[in-house]
Amino acid sequence: MKRNYIIWAGLCLAVFAVFFVQGFFIEPEGDDLGYGAYFNYYGGSLLYYPRWVLRHWALTNGRFPNYLLPLLLWFSPRWLALLLNAAVVALFFYFSGKCLGSRGPLARTMLAALLLLTMAWWDASTLMAVSLNYVWAAAAGLAFAYFWLVAPWRKRGLGARLLFCLFAFVAGQMHEAMAAPLSTGLLAYCLVGRRWRGMERWRLASLLCFFAGTAVCLASPALWMRVGGGHEPDDALGVLLLKSDFYVLALVCILGVSAVACRSKFAALVRGPWLAFAVAAVASMCISGFGGIVGRSGWFAQTYALIVLLWLYWPERESRVLKGATYTLTAAAVVCWGMMTGVQVRLSSEARMAAALFRESPTGTFYMDHTPVGDLPWYALGRPRGAVSNCEDNTRRVLEGEYRPGCEYAMLPARFEEMSVDSLLAQPEFSREPRAEYVLDETPYLGFLRDSSGRPFVEVRAVHKGAVLYYSEPVEAAPGYRVPKW
Repeated sequence: MKRNYIIWAGLCLAVFAVFFVQGFFIEPEGDDLGYGAYFNYYGGSLLYYPRWVLRHWALTNGRFPNYLLPLLLWFSPRWLALLLNAAVVALFFYFSGKCLGSRGPLARTMLAALLLLTMAWWDASTLMAVSLNYVWAAAAGLAFAYFWLVAPWRKRGLGARLLFCLFAFVAGQMHEAMAAPLSTGLLAYCLVGRRWRGMERWRLASLLCFFAGTAVCLASPALWMRVGGGHEPDDALGVLLLKSDFYVLALVCILGVSAVACRSKFAALVRGPWLAFAVAAVASMCISGFGGIVGRSGWFAQTYALIVLLWLYWPERESRVLKGATYTLTAAAVVCWGMMTGVQVRLSSEARMAAALFRESPTGTFYMDHTPVGDLPWYALGRPRGAVSNCEDNTRRVLEGEYRPGCEYAMLPARFEEMSVDSLLAQPEFSREPRAEYVLDETPYLGFLRDSSGRPFVEVRAVHKGAVLYYSEPVEAAPGYRVPKW
């Protein structure tokens, strides 16, 4: 038993070390760069910060982590931001394990290994903005659920209880896809068996604070404008749920069978606190399906579902086979993430080189070979990120606004740098005018084109030796990229 605790704690510490060290090699891009520029554009000082928070709540979303981004990315030293991020990521694994309740350290180790290997880390491991919105939000929600539901907070001091109520309010405001489903689950837990009767006042107060934080997040006008604005999902609903919410689908199927064939398991779930996680998993899956983004949209639903599945079906007596499977999976997770970190360090050098070349280019066009997504090793699981490619339209726009206003980001293969304009025009990738045979894809906020066969391409304006040319290349289909179906 002691050895299993050491392995679980060691895995949490290894996660902390990987995220802290890896962060130093990642070039800020996307929202990490955009939030700093956005805050600077609307004031750029701490005196303006309260007004910026209100503006963000009204015009972007009501998620509390986004309020922290300017403080972490703009005012804090890089090492401090990375230290805090790594610590909270480790706490995500810690509290997810603690939410298994009486299940021992071996079950917690299995849960951590599954989270490391099967969750959509391709954004959360490289962008602090995504980490705060999903990993930090999940850690806060699980911490609240643990102290309120699994092992109720026993501190009797008024100050401690007020701090817990404040934490509950902040946790409820972390992310609508985490807090609203968890609020639904906690409400179901209270109503089933009338558990709200005789509830301690401080527990009721902290629960109401969590609900209030959720309400503030949901009350953001920008959230409802996005809901009503229409969007194109990444995949058909069934395919999207299979990619993003497979643990939840498994949980729904298992619970459906248990309700008929194994009623004792089903009754145990309904009577216990894990009813809240089961309801939250299904509710969060509905939000994920509506959101339409493959991967991170199912983050909270998957976490809740894994907790319920392991709590329900982890045996009281752990066999040698189960122990061997857990140790093997844990070793695979550690080795995989260690190798992925090596790949990320190499790709990050490419990202820094691309950013430097773009900043130095008077036209925005530069020449460089980078590692395509399709050339990443299988063990990378599509998670590392390197130089910003031409098909990453939103990220390119952020780089343009931050480093070279008025110039278009265009990265051309290095072999074209010494070629003449006429030689380039002889290549199929180049033309004098935009390709007439391509049609602009109708997917919102994507600049993709389609050829006659429907295959997505991206076309960028490049300046080569004084001549304006148009360069097109196929879209790189990477996990988490919003690539239109073809």
